[in-house]
Amino acid sequence: MHVLVLALVLLISPPAFAKKYKELTEENVRSFVETATAMTTGNHELEPKEIKKYFEDHLTKDARFKSTIKYVLPGLPEKDAGIALDKEGFIDNIMKGADAFADHESFVEIKDVKIVSSGSQAIVATEGKESGVMVLPIADTGEFERIPVEGYTKCNQIIRLNKKGVIQIYNAVCDTLIEFNGGF
Repeated sequence: MHVLVLALVLLISPPAFAKKYKELTEENVRSFVETATAMTTGNHELEPKEIKKYFEDHLTKDARFKSTIKYVLPGLPEKDAGIALDKEGFIDNIMKGADAFADHESFVEIKDVKIVSSGSQAIVATEGKESGVMVLPIADTGEFERIPVEGYTKCNQIIRLNKKGVIQIYNAVCDTLIEFNGGF
């Protein structure tokens, strides 16, 4: 699930939180994507309430997120799933996902930024890779097993500039592959 959260996000540098813009540019959209990504992957020094406030401000009221997910587990058939979230569900997912992994690492590359609608909207394509270890309890033993996990995501997002000049995420559609590399 944490991979999905990573897949759905975008970002700006902390000093830019309060900035207001007249139009979207490739530079301010890239900065926004980088900041939002840092917020969801633990690459920041903010308190949970600050992260929640950030996304309350930087997601449109009607924001929506959709991902198709393929799970690959050793010795089992691949499993397909999907998830759709609104603004509140996305923020809840971010807040719950913060502690889902140990030894977490992530990388998101912005592949393309297209400014449209006279500078009030951008279409952003990203690709990401994430790895970590899930620590899961072993039934009836009181012991835990560490399961290495890797995720790969491709997303297309729509970023909008609201009437107050705030950059916001409106929509994200992602395809995610999650591989569990442990002994189930």
